[in-house]
Amino acid sequence: MKKLLIISTILMLTAVSSAAAVSPREPPVPWLSYNYGVWNTSIPAEPAYESEAVVTGNDLGVGPLSLPTDLCTDEAGNIYILDSGNKRIVVMDSGMRFIREIRMTGAPSALVEPHGICLDGKGLLYIADRGAKQVFVCDNNGAFLHSIVKPVTDLIDEKTDFLPDKVLVDRLGVVYVLSFGSYAGAYTFDGNGDFLGFYGSNRVNVTAQLKSDQFWRRLATKKQRERMYRYVPVEYVNFDMDRDGFIYTVSNYGDNEQRGQVRKLNPLSQNILFAGQKPNLMFFGDWETTYTDKVEKSSLVAVNIDGDDFISVLDVNRGRVFQYDQQCDLVTIFGGPGEQTGTFRNAVDLVSSHGNIYVLDNVKGTVTQFKPTGFGTAMRKAVTLYEDGYYEQALEPWFEALKIDRTNQLVLRGIGRAYERMKQY
Repeated sequence: MKKLLIISTILMLTAVSSAAAVSPREPPVPWLSYNYGVWNTSIPAEPAYESEAVVTGNDLGVGPLSLPTDLCTDEAGNIYILDSGNKRIVVMDSGMRFIREIRMTGAPSALVEPHGICLDGKGLLYIADRGAKQVFVCDNNGAFLHSIVKPVTDLIDEKTDFLPDKVLVDRLGVVYVLSFGSYAGAYTFDGNGDFLGFYGSNRVNVTAQLKSDQFWRRLATKKQRERMYRYVPVEYVNFDMDRDGFIYTVSNYGDNEQRGQVRKLNPLSQNILFAGQKPNLMFFGDWETTYTDKVEKSSLVAVNIDGDDFISVLDVNRGRVFQYDQQCDLVTIFGGPGEQTGTFRNAVDLVSSHGNIYVLDNVKGTVTQFKPTGFGTAMRKAVTLYEDGYYEQALEPWFEALKIDRTNQLVLRGIGRAYERMKQY
């Protein structure tokens, strides 16, 4: 009876969450802290992250960063900043203290327009250079080893440019390269730079307009067909790899579509994110559209999977980070546009290290460190315990989070699901 009363209380809180107040105290962050309620409308929410510090190139003692484009981490949690405009890599630890600067040496050609960087398990550096049309492979001190160039194969048209934008390396040494403008998926290469094929191409979304065009294409002449709109898959703009070797991709579908922008690909290139449901219908970013001088929807440009398998995606239009669990439940939203600490002018990438999240702004030339608040720590602990099958143990952090934010939908659902799993109805 006692458990039934608790569940009834949770259901009542869920029903009125859109109208309920969250907390009487002033928000401790410089951005609007919100989440989405039961009707998918935004409501005030307790912040799960707060901005801990922000660092510039001058703070690190290396001079201003010039159009930095990418971040990555090594096994120790150190953060590598690809300072594209200065053709260098700046390394700092997770406390944002300077370690060293790396410049490529011994290469037959210089860096031109580097856009992506990663490290493999041996500490080798991979630099995707869109301007040089190759991926440079260097040792951890920047000494050039070899490069990966456009493969010669019947799978690629001679007129197709190879413009490496982002790069990843898995535990087997397979190199994945996203080429700017390519809708065929990621190029894959072995450790010697030999082409293996394409991986994980997006599919064309079937719409009423597409069906109509297919019908009229059958009736059109050859010249008319040449002038008709071509439907091709949307390209990936960024990707990341989790601790188990699964690749998560993010696409930018533009103003018309936000569902299925984030995918988790298995070795067969199948999207297995939120398996058992309809992954292509999963929604990421803001539900609500901003109407200013233009219609502005979320535009996702980066994805990060941390050590606890939380999925964080970066919205360049809103300057916000949206974090989800493995069930694609929205955990929190933080950040925003602006000049204050914790806000951005043009956020382009993010990584996680030692429980914190670091966001790169290439206009400000800064890296901002976010750490979990007490509420965020309780939320993450509860989600992790629940997803690992420790339902009873998850109740304590769930109720701890409920004391702080009694309208949070994930907290309310988490408590209900935990009791359901424990068969305490």
